[in-house]
Amino acid sequence: HDFVRNRPKAEPAGAARARLLDTAATILAQEIPWPSARRLWLARLAQIADRFVGAEERRAGRGVPVVMETQHRLPIPELGFTLTAKPDRIDELEDGRVHIYDYKSGKPPSEPQQAAFDKQLLLEALMAERGAFPALGPREVEGVTYIHLGGDGADKPTAITPELLEETWDGLIKLIRAYRNRDKGYIARRAVFESRFEGDFDHLARYGEWEMGDPSLPEDVG
Repeated sequence: HDFVRNRPKAEPAGAARARLLDTAATILAQEIPWPSARRLWLARLAQIADRFVGAEERRAGRGVPVVMETQHRLPIPELGFTLTAKPDRIDELEDGRVHIYDYKSGKPPSEPQQAAFDKQLLLEALMAERGAFPALGPREVEGVTYIHLGGDGADKPTAITPELLEETWDGLIKLIRAYRNRDKGYIARRAVFESRFEGDFDHLARYGEWEMGDPSLPEDVG
């Protein structure tokens, strides 16, 4: 983010590549105490540096980063619920719309995966259209893109339509209302894309002592 934030208006590709690696080396020296780990990450970055610099030049030709790694909230008073997000990056485009980016070191989700499982950027688009980011105010969202930092480096853009946002909003409201019902249990490993995937709370759910095919035994708590 420091590389993007401090980008000069006109910068040759070679200078941009050198600045990217210098910025990374400085941050790694501050954050990573292990020299071997720092060398490994710098070597990986060097492999994708030319590709990333070229893609960043194209992004800079379309818009200007306005929101970067700052936390914002969208209250939903009728539900007593607040949607919170910390976007990697939101660019303001020349036509006044915005584009939302998320950096991914792993494989970005496909459009079907975003529709069913990974709704992060769609929810951030909802927040942008409802004015949750003070630096922008309410803005139409042109699209969202996962920037792939590894593998083949192919970005995963998704066009934003009013229908998609309405469907996402309705789904969010329905989900929150469902969980406000005391009879609605909080299911362990809900909506897992593949059973081999590890969940953040598997250790709390004691997963391994039971399998996903086991019958559930509801129990009142609290």
